[in-house]
Amino acid sequence: MQRRTWTETRRVENTYYRRKEYLLTLLNTFNQRDYQLAKKIVAGIEKIPERYFVHGTKAVIPVQSMWDGNFLEVLAQGLDQNAYEGHEINHRYFVRLSFTGISTGEAQYLDLYATLYHAIKTSRHRKDDTCVLLLDEPDCRFHPEWSRNFILNLTELLRTDVFKDYRYQVIISTHSPILVSDVPKEFIHCLYREQEGQISIHRSTIGLMSNLNDMLTDTFFAAS
Repeated sequence: MQRRTWTETRRVENTYYRRKEYLLTLLNTFNQRDYQLAKKIVAGIEKIPERYFVHGTKAVIPVQSMWDGNFLEVLAQGLDQNAYEGHEINHRYFVRLSFTGISTGEAQYLDLYATLYHAIKTSRHRKDDTCVLLLDEPDCRFHPEWSRNFILNLTELLRTDVFKDYRYQVIISTHSPILVSDVPKEFIHCLYREQEGQISIHRSTIGLMSNLNDMLTDTFFAAS
C-alpha cells in the first residue's frame, strides 16, 4: 500500500466563530427549519454581554439586569419556538435556561408575563381584534404590594408596542381583596354558593377607594 504524504501543512483556525459556522453549515444540509432556529438561538447567545459569562459555557445574569437592553429577548424567543414547535434537534440539551436564587413569587411573576407574551405573539388575531385574557389567581405567591399593583402593571403592559395592536377584555378569578382594591365595585362580581348548592352573584362591598381595614376584615365570601 502506498503511503500518502501531504505536500503542504494546512492549518484550520480553531475558534468559536469557525466552529459555529461549520456546525451551522452542517445542520443546513440536513434540515433548513432546524438550521434557521439554531441561527436564531446562536444570535441570542451572542447578544449576551461578555461580562456575564463566568466561563466559556455558563453565563450568570442577575434578574434585574435582564432588561438592560432586553438582550435575552432573541434567545428566549428561540427557546420558546423550539419548545412549542417540536423540532427534531432538541436544543435544550445544549442550551439550558434556569432561574436560581429567586423567590417563588418572583418565579411566578416571570412565568406569568412570559406566558402572556408568548400567547399574544403566537396568536392568530388580526389588528384591532379583541383578545380575552382569562387569568386564574394570577397573584398566587405574590407579595401583597405586587398584588395591589398587578392590574395597573398589566394594563400598562398591554399598552406597550408588543401588545398594543389588539383590544383586550380581562377576566380575573381571585380570592384576594387586595388584588381588586383599585377596581371600581361595579366591575367586581362575587360568586356565592347557596346552601342548596346553587351559585349566586353578589355585588362586591369593597373596591376602588375602599377603606383598608374594610378590605382586610371583609370575608370576601371565604365562608363558601
